[in-house]
Amino acid sequence: MVYQINLISSSLELYNLIKKDERFNIHKVYIEKNTYHEELGKTIQEDIVLVEDYSSFEQDIIETFARIDFNIIFLSGIIIGANLIQKKDFYNIHPGNLYVNRGRHPLNWSLINGDDETTYTLHKIDEKIDNGEIIYEQSIKIEYFETIPSLCQKLYESLPVFIEKLIAYKKGLLQGTVISHKGIYRPRITEKDITIDFETDTDKIIIRKINSQATYAGAVLWIKNEKYHLKNIIEVKKQKNEKRSIVFYDDIAELLLSMYTIKVTYCKN
Repeated sequence: MVYQINLISSSLELYNLIKKDERFNIHKVYIEKNTYHEELGKTIQEDIVLVEDYSSFEQDIIETFARIDFNIIFLSGIIIGANLIQKKDFYNIHPGNLYVNRGRHPLNWSLINGDDETTYTLHKIDEKIDNGEIIYEQSIKIEYFETIPSLCQKLYESLPVFIEKLIAYKKGLLQGTVISHKGIYRPRITEKDITIDFETDTDKIIIRKINSQATYAGAVLWIKNEKYHLKNIIEVKKQKNEKRSIVFYDDIAELLLSMYTIKVTYCKN
């Protein structure tokens, strides 16, 4: 059987995986307009629909329902309304644990919270955000110096397993588990969440805050009423003293923590 699907994602990793799989035929690819880039246009052969507002998205995707079997969502912020769910199945690959890490940025929250492990989840969605029927979960170890790109790479490497589990579910060979409680929804990340506090943050949390924001503006550090954004960690050295301070050079900040000397790039706000 060849499954006719829509793909709701800007991930070329997932697109390329499904495109070469003879068990699938992609009808349309729905991408949030603010995540679109040139490489997507060069690679994706099917019709691309750039989504700016929900009403136009809903109208367009409903017109495909007579020709498709289901929809796959991955790393997309498009919220699927009850009207669509009642008409066609939607399956989401969520890069977090649906019991404790729901929301738009679960990978960032896993780092900010200092988690040692996270869970990537395949689920059939219902009317509630990041809810529904869990089909498959995969535990992922989070290393001490983990970054968002490295966590994404682990997620991409897991995609073939998720696709196989989805097919097994569709064939009736795998049963899902309906989520029985609300779970924890992580809100939008604020400056407070990524601000470094030497009084309360452990070395691990400081490192994780920096790494969680390296692909954005950077973690925040206030020194004498001046705000700095700490970004990529470029060097780590073991050291024995227990001093906790920060030294700035021309374009590098050196954090002296209790276990490590960490050099990071920074910019002054």
